[in-house]
Amino acid sequence: MKKQINPSIKAQIIRSAFYLLLLVAVCAIPFALAQRNTTKRSIALQPAVAAKMHVSASARDTAD
Repeated sequence: MKKQINPSIKAQIIRSAFYLLLLVAVCAIPFALAQRNTTKRSIALQPAVAAKMHVSASARDTAD
């Protein structure tokens, strides 16, 4: 006959798995949000960076 797991031990294992999953979610969410904001920021800044590089190159050419 198969040995049964004590219900209190089973409850503790399930509770521990839930806490572990919760901890991983709490630690991973800030990284996911930061990555999303960085992607948006880099897309938004690309025209500004290109314009700034164009202005600095023009200023450098006129200074020479």
